[in-house]
Amino acid sequence: MRTLKQPKVSILLPSYNRAYLLPFTIENILEQTWKDWELIIVDDGSLDNTDEVIKNFDDRRITYIKHQVNAGEAAARNTALAAARGEYIANQDSDDEWFPEKLEEEVYLLDRSPARVGAVYSSFHKTLFDGSEEIVPSAIHHQKEGNLVNTFLRSDFYITGQALLIKKECYKNVGGYDEKLRVLNDAEFLIRLASQYEFVHNPHVRVRIKRFEDSISRNFKMRLVSREYILHKHEDLFKKFPDSFARYSYRIGHTHALLGNTDKARMYLRKAFVFSPLHIKYIAAFLLSLTASSWLYRTLGRLKTKWM
Repeated sequence: MRTLKQPKVSILLPSYNRAYLLPFTIENILEQTWKDWELIIVDDGSLDNTDEVIKNFDDRRITYIKHQVNAGEAAARNTALAAARGEYIANQDSDDEWFPEKLEEEVYLLDRSPARVGAVYSSFHKTLFDGSEEIVPSAIHHQKEGNLVNTFLRSDFYITGQALLIKKECYKNVGGYDEKLRVLNDAEFLIRLASQYEFVHNPHVRVRIKRFEDSISRNFKMRLVSREYILHKHEDLFKKFPDSFARYSYRIGHTHALLGNTDKARMYLRKAFVFSPLHIKYIAAFLLSLTASSWLYRTLGRLKTKWM
């Protein structure tokens, strides 16, 4: 049970050289209609004036922790998580925005959820690098709550961490963020969380996600390495869902083909074919990979695929 001094919600905010964005982010959190929170800002070895910016906010609910060296987003979130005192955990980034009702609505839903539910999430508005926009989850995503483990393995849609409110006890049971992953650590965490807990969906759009040019998540090759790591780490779980294993393997193989990595492309495309041998696209891709022809690999590269 919480003591009077414990907040209901702990908000984790890692930041690296984002002093110019922090005032907006902190003001955005202060505008939440739910006021029983603490904000834990972890400065992940920034070289800018992040500390000076935070000093301008005289609010005892804000805690500032500084890493002496840059350890990565996962490590920064784990540092904040270790300091968190709240019953529920929310994550925020310096380039994203919450609607004022976000926390209040999610706390209401999570308070009334059964023990099998580990998290609630709100729909979110996403603006990509190229200026395109989308609402997630969309109308085509039929399963939006409950057991979502296969949804995440298939990458049908991806819940950004900023849209989630998670029971702290669930972090203790599944562990924090994998610090071996420089990117997609939140996607890997979702797989672990969904393997043990169900999700509740708030259908109202309560988060606006933006991606800037300096966002680490845009690093194409780094994301590929992370996806290979995720597939290897959760291979036993993936194999319980052969279609998802095939789809994930195909996408990794497809990306290797785009990069001209013929051996790795062939290896992953073969896995896709083995686990889904009747899928026309996987059959064609694997047969193309056997030729090792640069022209055929360019053809394979033109086959569109979409990642989470």
